[in-house]
Formats: sequence, structure tokens, C-alpha cells
Amino acid sequence: EVGPVDPQEMDSWLDDAKLIGFQIPTFDPVEDDETIQRPTVVIVGSGPAGLSAAAMLSQKNIPHIVLEAQSGESFGSWSNHFAGLEITTQKKWCNLPGFSMNNKDFPEENVSAEEYQRYLQQYVHRFNINIRRGVKVVSVGKGGSEE
Repeated sequence: EVGPVDPQEMDSWLDDAKLIGFQIPTFDPVEDDETIQRPTVVIVGSGPAGLSAAAMLSQKNIPHIVLEAQSGESFGSWSNHFAGLEITTQKKWCNLPGFSMNNKDFPEENVSAEEYQRYLQQYVHRFNINIRRGVKVVSVGKGGSEE
């Protein structure tokens, strides 16, 4: 039908539908904002230090989020380095806590910036780290409000 709808008339349609056997589905109430778990820790930057902190918080089930200014899939400043860059120390010293670079994926003693980006991606997947990209943090302060 086209035209104005009378809410009182709609209620009568519902009553008629119930009389012929239609049932109204029930729904569980939506969670109140107070019950939704919000991050208690905010980590600024998805470089090796930020990812390490996030992984340890994940292992302890502490809610957190990582904020990264870069909008791409890079981690920290590594995407800004030229392609041929090699880390000048042995890869065993570049491992992050809880997940080492394996010899199959990283057979050389030194790793390139591209390989290190790949390792950091593996690290993020291993610990299911939540990174919100394209967020530039301009200030940090201590506060008690949830804003």
C-alpha cells in the first residue's frame, strides 16, 4: 500500500498475525557499553617494541590496541628504508619475544628490511595483534575518563 501509515492500525495487523499462528521472535538484549571490554592499554607504534609489548599483553589476556600512523601494511619506520638495507647484526638478536626467525624462512645470518617486514607480519599473525592503522597520535595524557 502507498500512503500514510497509522501505527494503531499496524498493531492490529500484528494481533491478527498472532491469531493465525505467527510468532514474534525474541532477541537477547544488546550488551550495555559498560559490559563491552575496552582496551586498557594503548600502544603507540607498530615497530618491534610496540609489537613485543602487544604480544606479551595478548599472552596475559590484557585488552590492548596498537595505533600506527602508517596506513599501509608496514610496521613502524621499516617501510621507509631502501630495499637493499640489511640489518647489520645477526638475526638471532632481531628476534622478538616468543617467536624466533626460523632458518627455513630466513636462512641468512643477516636479513633485509623486506624480510624483516615479513617476519613482523608473521609475528602479528602469531599473536593476533590488533593494529589500527592510519591513526596519528598527537598527544598522550593521563586521564580517568573513557573519552
